[in-house]
Amino acid sequence: MKIKTAIALAFATSITITSVPSIAIANPIPIRIPLALSEEKGDVMGGQALTLSGYHIQDTTEVCFGEKCVTPDSTSPSEVKVVTPPHHGVQGGNANNQVVPDYQKGLVTVKVKYSDGKSSELRNQYEYDALTPRGRQMSYTLAHWNKYDSNRYGNWNAVGGDCANFVSAALFEWLGPEKGARAEWYNKYADWVAANPTKNPFNDPMES
Repeated sequence: MKIKTAIALAFATSITITSVPSIAIANPIPIRIPLALSEEKGDVMGGQALTLSGYHIQDTTEVCFGEKCVTPDSTSPSEVKVVTPPHHGVQGGNANNQVVPDYQKGLVTVKVKYSDGKSSELRNQYEYDALTPRGRQMSYTLAHWNKYDSNRYGNWNAVGGDCANFVSAALFEWLGPEKGARAEWYNKYADWVAANPTKNPFNDPMES
């Protein structure tokens, strides 16, 4: 029994217990969660005031609607106030792929950018549509300035040119189908050319 006690005392006296150093735990970084916009559809001209709701989104610096990013009017941990830009697209040719307003209809991805350079996307897209008279006109004009809309408005090049028809079509888009076209838009010159195919409009007088 004395031998066992001596061995136990020897082990006990040979072990030195030191204090465990404290470890500093940093505050957890909150996860930014942008949830949804107050409205998910608006006019191609932009100008719609929206509220983006979410969690820990107070350091939002920009909200991007497709190709175009805008600065919020105000931010808080749970809300970001922003006004939609017009629909933008990438313009090729002489524009060197610049992002410019094109007022076209369609769905765009909404991206939220933060002050640390990071970003996140909303689950739902935002839809641009031609909902106002000006929106309808601009959307049509930019879509058809270099291509015909023959199915809706025809092609009048064979009877005196299509410029007046294009302008009339844009006006019709402004007014909407409920008001229709106006009599003063009618191209009497084209009527005369169609009725006088052998005459030269630059030399022969146009008779009513």
